[in-house]
Amino acid sequence: MKSIPNVSSTSSKADELSLGELLTLLWGGRWIVLSCTLLALLLGGFYILFATPIYQIEALLQVEAKQDSKGAPALAVRTEGLFEVNAQARAEVEILQSNRVLGRAAEALHLDLITLPILNRLSDSAFFRGKKEAPRLEVETCELPEGARGQRFTLMAQGNGVFVWMDPQGQILAQGKVGEETQATWQGQPMMLKVRNLVGKAGQCFILQRQHLQEPIQDIRKNLTVAEKGKETNILSLTFQHPLPDRGTEILNAVLDQYVRQNVERKAEEASRAQTFLQEQASHLRGKLKGSEQLLNQFRAGARTADINEEAKLVVKQSVDLESQLLALRQKREELLRTYQERSDVVATLDQQIAKLQTEGRRLEAQVKSLPRTQQEVMRLMRDVQVNQELYSSLMNLESVSNQQLQMARAGEIGNARIVDRAVASLDPVKPQKALVITLGTLMGALVGVGLVMLRRALHSGVEDPQILEAQFGLPVMVTIPHSLNQMDLTRKSRKAVGPLTLLSTAHPEDMVVESLRSLRTSLQFSLVDAPNRAILIAGSSPEIGKSFVSVNFAVVLAQLGARVLLVDADMRKGKLHRHFGALERKGGLSEILVGRLAWRDVLHHGHGLDMISTGTLPPNPSELLSGKRFGAFLGEVCEAYDYVILDAPPVLAVTDAAIIGAQVGAVLLLVKDGQHPLGEIQATLKGLEIAGAHAKGFIFNDVNPQSARFGYHRYAYYYGYQP
Repeated sequence: MKSIPNVSSTSSKADELSLGELLTLLWGGRWIVLSCTLLALLLGGFYILFATPIYQIEALLQVEAKQDSKGAPALAVRTEGLFEVNAQARAEVEILQSNRVLGRAAEALHLDLITLPILNRLSDSAFFRGKKEAPRLEVETCELPEGARGQRFTLMAQGNGVFVWMDPQGQILAQGKVGEETQATWQGQPMMLKVRNLVGKAGQCFILQRQHLQEPIQDIRKNLTVAEKGKETNILSLTFQHPLPDRGTEILNAVLDQYVRQNVERKAEEASRAQTFLQEQASHLRGKLKGSEQLLNQFRAGARTADINEEAKLVVKQSVDLESQLLALRQKREELLRTYQERSDVVATLDQQIAKLQTEGRRLEAQVKSLPRTQQEVMRLMRDVQVNQELYSSLMNLESVSNQQLQMARAGEIGNARIVDRAVASLDPVKPQKALVITLGTLMGALVGVGLVMLRRALHSGVEDPQILEAQFGLPVMVTIPHSLNQMDLTRKSRKAVGPLTLLSTAHPEDMVVESLRSLRTSLQFSLVDAPNRAILIAGSSPEIGKSFVSVNFAVVLAQLGARVLLVDADMRKGKLHRHFGALERKGGLSEILVGRLAWRDVLHHGHGLDMISTGTLPPNPSELLSGKRFGAFLGEVCEAYDYVILDAPPVLAVTDAAIIGAQVGAVLLLVKDGQHPLGEIQATLKGLEIAGAHAKGFIFNDVNPQSARFGYHRYAYYYGYQP
């Protein structure tokens, strides 16, 4: 007895797909792919139709880099770095998107106040879009208590500019009119509302809600994009997206104005701080100058000395100039150390200059020490007075410049930012992008369809390649039967028919299914050479796979060859072959033969060139009847009387009837429907037959898609069919 191989050894072949098989699979699921694609296109069209169009508003802003203060007084150059703020583009981007700038813009335009019409249908938004009669509410003034933020009030139009103001619970607060102030009280706190414009039919309701200020700030920040235009250009490009182009332009211009305003305020604040610092330093230097002058006068009066000579004055002047130069070089060195290291060439050059001046200073000190002690002290005091006078004069000049800058800042005339292009809205909406939506919708729909086709195949693990059956079980595929559109039409008509059912083999003898059954007839003749009888069982593992269809049409094809054929409906549970031969009732058939009530010659039905025995009255114990001696005797007699006996039996895995019959017939053909049976199910079917002593001669691969690449491999046996 031939053993049934383990399915795990070659089951992986069923999951392998060649390119041709993949294309065939997709062609078989083309309606799924097409349906998904059309559905995606419909959804995309629906989105384009009802989505709110978004417009893009653009503006340009220039941020001026810090300028070098060439030609300014020496002290101004040294102190400029203390008061200037680095205004590079990256920092300004963050300032533009700060809560301070966006919050001021939101407050200026009352963006925290929501006034939206309540529309009953989704289509209303598309219907009213861009029309003058679209419902809208414009509020000039709305004063609500802090506790009312986030609460949803309602305004209902009454006609002729009259409206009703209702609280969040729907209770009427007040009745007002457009252009007039309306007073109301909510939770004991006064409120005031003044409506500028109201468009809407009587009964149209509007939402009136004061949000927390952070919400409109977040909305602006989410739709605002700021980036430097080019590299190190200090030109900032601002883009803002909004469903209303005019309102969006207004918002972006407000952001620009508030940014420039804070920039000017920052400059004014810097100038004010600088002026305060200079005033403090001037006061300190003034006192220091007075102190040095007093010391000089006191020394002269006490020492009763005359003024120093011209040579000493020259030494004092040189010493003062030298001190000023050293101070300037030291300040410059401190500034360079912010950029360069101490061992750099630039800093080393300054160090050499400072060392040279210090050497000159020591020379002057030695020259002064050669003078009398009194003149030395006078020269030191005179030098202090002159140094303080020069510092004080420079500081007073710088304070004068600072006063002018402060006045300009307070007048809003200075700042390191200016608007190059104010906000301008695009003429066409940037969202939704119709071409992109349609393209992506088509691609996504097609991909989803392909995914569903592949998922369906993955979930449905039935064998789809007859080569897998031959390789797995070592049995030949006797024939591959294609799917028939003609049979589908006959099946559809048979649902309304009352008389005998029409057979495909008689109605459409040129059909490829019929031609494939002729091929089976040829192949079967070789399989029955050594068989004990010429009885053939068409078996199947499960119902609804076309077993009865193949049995009756194969019997007709054999009869058309001129053979004597008997068709036996051995499915004494649900058999319906009698309907193909005009018998409206099943009684008087195999069950009566097996219980000994009737002889088999008395229950024959004739038609289509052959004889048929129906199931008879459905018995309660069909398996016991088939196991009895009468069935063997009956089978022997009919095999003597006919050239072929075709038996149709119940599914093998459902009941044991088919296995009992299979042990007594000359050939068992196992019918497998394309994509319907996993390898494990087929293995269990063959094992069930083998246990009962029945051995399958081969497979009938049924209901294959004619467009399948696998079908073409087995089609050679019946490719040349009849021509209509």
